[in-house]
Amino acid sequence: MGNSDFQRIEGVGGFLRCLMPVHVTGSASVTYSVWLKLDDEQLRHANAVWTTPEYTDLTLRGEVANAIKPWPGLLGEIAGAEVRDAGTLPYLVAERNSLLSQVPSKSPGERPCLPPGLLPFVNLSGRFVPDPCQITR
Repeated sequence: MGNSDFQRIEGVGGFLRCLMPVHVTGSASVTYSVWLKLDDEQLRHANAVWTTPEYTDLTLRGEVANAIKPWPGLLGEIAGAEVRDAGTLPYLVAERNSLLSQVPSKSPGERPCLPPGLLPFVNLSGRFVPDPCQITR
């Protein structure tokens, strides 16, 4: 089994691509594509409902399977996945008190931002910005 959203590697396991939005500042965000390692039963189930109405009820639990800068500690962390929109990939869902739960995925209020220098650069509106906290709209 394998396509751009599913991968099954013999002797390694099955993987599903998920979305991980990261709030940068104001209304700006960056969405990472993250692989979630799943057991074979969950991978088969996800594949079976992928193009059916049941897709919207899909929830999964697995392990973050790739390093994500600037959070290398996410690799191997237990996380969930849930469908929020039938037209998109599932979204990564943090376990309570995990490192993933500390990644800013929603705007908490006025002028939030990642700590300066956390992202090497962000490409918004066709330009590179070294510090996400300096982005203005």
